[in-house]
Amino acid sequence: MTSVIYPDLMMSAYNENRLTAIYFVSFMILTFFFFLNVILALVYTAYENTLGATHKQVEDVKADCMEQAFNMLDKENTGSIPRTAMMSLFLILNEDYDEIRTIPENDADLMFALLDQDGSDSIDLKEFQNFGTVLLLEFKDYSKTTWFENKFPTFSSTSTYHRFSSIIKSEAFETAIDVAIIANCIVVLIQSYPELLGHEVAANNGMIQGGWEVMEAIFTLVYVLEMIAKIVVLGWDRYSSSLRHVFDGLITVMSLSTIVIVYYPNEFNNPVMIQVVLVLRIFRIVRLFMVMESFQIIGRTFVAILPSAGRTIVLLFCIMYVFSAIGMQFFGGLITRDPENRVSYLLEGTDFAGALYWANNFNDLISGINVIFNLLVINNWNEMESGILAVSETKQSRWFFFTFYIFGVILVNNLVIALSIDTFNNELEDDGKNKNYSFLGKRLVFDANKLSKGNANLSGNYEAHLYTEHKTVREEKKILVDLFDDRGYTV
Repeated sequence: MTSVIYPDLMMSAYNENRLTAIYFVSFMILTFFFFLNVILALVYTAYENTLGATHKQVEDVKADCMEQAFNMLDKENTGSIPRTAMMSLFLILNEDYDEIRTIPENDADLMFALLDQDGSDSIDLKEFQNFGTVLLLEFKDYSKTTWFENKFPTFSSTSTYHRFSSIIKSEAFETAIDVAIIANCIVVLIQSYPELLGHEVAANNGMIQGGWEVMEAIFTLVYVLEMIAKIVVLGWDRYSSSLRHVFDGLITVMSLSTIVIVYYPNEFNNPVMIQVVLVLRIFRIVRLFMVMESFQIIGRTFVAILPSAGRTIVLLFCIMYVFSAIGMQFFGGLITRDPENRVSYLLEGTDFAGALYWANNFNDLISGINVIFNLLVINNWNEMESGILAVSETKQSRWFFFTFYIFGVILVNNLVIALSIDTFNNELEDDGKNKNYSFLGKRLVFDANKLSKGNANLSGNYEAHLYTEHKTVREEKKILVDLFDDRGYTV
């Protein structure tokens, strides 16, 4: 069923009679292709139901608390809380509750505008349900002008700068950089080809030599100028909010630093580091995949899954620790090559001894955890099992491996798969929603004029983000999108 020794297990019978393949193939179809996938579906369904039930329970408790707070503020039972009462509430929170951050007057106006969805200048119970979330918001003025434009306003207003800015922001410029990356990769492959063939290459003496190294230096200069130009035109906030820009900038800085160390004479000069530069530049090819929307979703899924995967890894480690401890208790000291120990002779002729698996034992905790990890990836677990079966001298030891396969492989591995599927589906769903909003990283940019519904105190553009460390980027974006709900965003 695990397929680790298929088709080895059937070959002796298959060599004698080809019809025996019907039995083995049928078994694999029913177990490996059907039964295990049914278990995956059950685990995924249970994961979804548990996650949904937990979320509903939290939301029900939150709604109940908000209703109680609303009833306390609505002393006259009018079904709404007027603006003056809400402003007074913000003032009381500032003065009497140190655990809540200070709410400036302008932020209080923005929070009230977010809550007052119908523009009635009062908050009803349904609108008040968002009060807890709104309190977590932090606002910051958003300026479309960059530091460079503020520092050099005269030059920034010239037609030359505007043309330069439009070029840097254009798709044609990005395409040109992508072409440069492809050309750079071709140069690196040509330059590295003799080494790939095993030919000895002369060591670098700390000087730029040869046409290929000159081209490498030119490519590095192009990447440095690209990074500087984008920071000038886009500003640091917009530049650093893009994963692709951050990735490119990091590779560029690392490549430039390594080149300076290699070519500038100093006591740290190490010609081998030029190979590091070549490897770093190859990584820039990943940028081409970032342009594709499907790969962007995969990348965001990988980042979004990390917090939840961390909890799953802790669970998996606990299971591995427990089984390793059990293995030490029952099988500790049995795997040995000591000729004076009779147990060592029991391993002669086993697949375990043939594969030289001597270090895979339960003689100590670390070795036991390594064995359990090997069992987790399934490969060659039968060889590991053959050694334990021989030295324990009982077939009951097979229950140890069978039990771990159920808890470690089927349940936990399927839980990781279910988590990956759920995260990917969420990213795919959120990708369509977030396109209508302007995000800088996890900060949402919105127009206060659209949000305020005529409130003269609110104008201009702002950035909003959640003041919390317990939410993933995807969760924060989803909360912000649901909160603003097409009411005050800039595209």
